[in-house]
Amino acid sequence: MKTFKPILFSTPMVGALLDDRKNQTRRLVRGIQSDDDVFQTIMTKRRLWDSTKEVAPGPIATNAVFINKNGEEYKIKSKFQVGDILWVRETFAELKNGHNEVFNEYKANGVSNNGDNGTWNWKPSIFMPKVAARLFLEVTSVRVERLRDIFHADAVDEGIEFKDGKTKRLYHNYLTLDYGCNELFSFMTLWQSIHGIESWEQNPYVWVYNFKKIDKPNNFC
Repeated sequence: MKTFKPILFSTPMVGALLDDRKNQTRRLVRGIQSDDDVFQTIMTKRRLWDSTKEVAPGPIATNAVFINKNGEEYKIKSKFQVGDILWVRETFAELKNGHNEVFNEYKANGVSNNGDNGTWNWKPSIFMPKVAARLFLEVTSVRVERLRDIFHADAVDEGIEFKDGKTKRLYHNYLTLDYGCNELFSFMTLWQSIHGIESWEQNPYVWVYNFKKIDKPNNFC
């Protein structure tokens, strides 16, 4: 049985999901004992094979193995596992139409919060309930790397925005809000806009989750 877990995305990244531009996300590895600790490998524990099942069992625990300054190993479990179904939490609003029926509106749709249904305040994504979820992602791979080890192709897979120039794509700078940089610089500014300017230089370890967008599962909620 698939496990359903919530995941938060900013409004620009929800837009990237809607446009099918995003199939990868990076999240900080929490629980590292010291900045001097070194990542060693990924260890994956799997369920025992059940011959009555039609498909092979998926992993139940993906752990990053680190070594501290004393040479001691310790493990940090990944929040998301291969096969997990992630329901996206996004900035939203609960509104009523002319028939007094409740419906959800989403900021990533680009609508104004001062329109036909009156004026309302957007609710932060952290407060979005499961019943309001409209985007679902299935995790396909999990790995660990340093933030600045990202490749150009990975930066594109992160869903960064771009415009087509005369001879090449011009990528979005999330700090100055203009276009003209390359893929890696664009992702750097996206990361800094979320985690702070100094976060890029700190070059932390991150979980790298690849995923694919799927339809709403029948057994969700």
